[in-house]
Amino acid sequence: MKSTQSLVRGRIQQHIASALGVATLAFGASSAFAAPVDSGVLAINVPATTAGIYLNIVTGVTGATSATAGWDLNPYQASAVTGLNFFAPATGGGGYVISGTTVPPLAAGTLIGPASTFSGTGVVGAAPAFRVAGNNYVGLRLLNEATGAINYGYALISVGAGAPSPGFPAAIIRTGYCNAGETATIPASPGAPICGGGGPGPGLPSDIALFINNDAGYAVATGVAKTGSTTVNVGGSYSFFARVLNNNSGPVTGGALGVTIPATSRYDSATCSGSVAPTIPAGPINSPGPVNLTGINFTGRTNPPLVGGVVPLTCRFNFTAVAAGTGTHTGTVSQTSTGNVTTNDTDTFGITVNSAPAQTPAIPVNSLNAWGIAALAFLLGLVGFAVVRRRV
Repeated sequence: MKSTQSLVRGRIQQHIASALGVATLAFGASSAFAAPVDSGVLAINVPATTAGIYLNIVTGVTGATSATAGWDLNPYQASAVTGLNFFAPATGGGGYVISGTTVPPLAAGTLIGPASTFSGTGVVGAAPAFRVAGNNYVGLRLLNEATGAINYGYALISVGAGAPSPGFPAAIIRTGYCNAGETATIPASPGAPICGGGGPGPGLPSDIALFINNDAGYAVATGVAKTGSTTVNVGGSYSFFARVLNNNSGPVTGGALGVTIPATSRYDSATCSGSVAPTIPAGPINSPGPVNLTGINFTGRTNPPLVGGVVPLTCRFNFTAVAAGTGTHTGTVSQTSTGNVTTNDTDTFGITVNSAPAQTPAIPVNSLNAWGIAALAFLLGLVGFAVVRRRV
């Protein structure tokens, strides 16, 4: 009798272990989702020293020396005169997004990814904006110790007007990254990054790049014009970015950006960032539109970048595909400033919309609720137990 009980007990344990094993796999699969990672609000002080602070973006660990495990970000005080600077890790493939030889402040809507220009190791200078009080985004390439892969993200750094030196007091107030190696786009307001989208990199043309211009040859010579395109199914959504730059030496008044809507699409919304705040129409707006953004009144030149100059306008336009076919969004920028040569600039973004698939798409296993999988596994274990009892 004792041996029979032992046999039953052993088989019960085997079934329970199997059920728990399946449940564990279910939870393991759910924790491996690719997702944007947001630190939430932080208050990590940057000491006004040549060591500064070292931060591991993935683990959140900080330290006062380069021995800090896996550090990705190191703001510090170069000197009492120079003020805030950055230091890049020598191992792991990390680095900062740079423009020229310095770390620039990045605007909302900026995409950080393989196409961005990153620093090498060691000392990396900070752009003049980091010497003026405000909150600035820093673009990052970092090694994710949990996956062994390169990730992209950013840190939001609060800088002061100069006590005890330019850029201080300073603090890291938020970080974010995309944990599956995809591109990371800075959101319109502080929070989790937008992972895997399109958009303009720092200093690079966006999907549409438009000039308010008094020198028609300048835009051509710098190659800022770019025509983008994408493909989507009916019912799907897509976005593109338009960047507007002022090449006039003086201010711009009466600036406007118009974007047409092809028959394939419906305008839903738009968000903008930069030194001006245009009037943005609410959606939905159907074809042919257009979507007109007005009030683009620059106080000075945005390109080439000038110390003390103004930031270009970057807008993200969001659409829904409503009909199969091909179409083109045409963006046009204009201005009516007195004393400047008015030149309209036009660029395009193409869209191909495919008919929606007839079949219902399969649901990936990883998307199933982990508790549901665990419950199913437990029930299977109980069934196995009942079979064992019947046989014994």
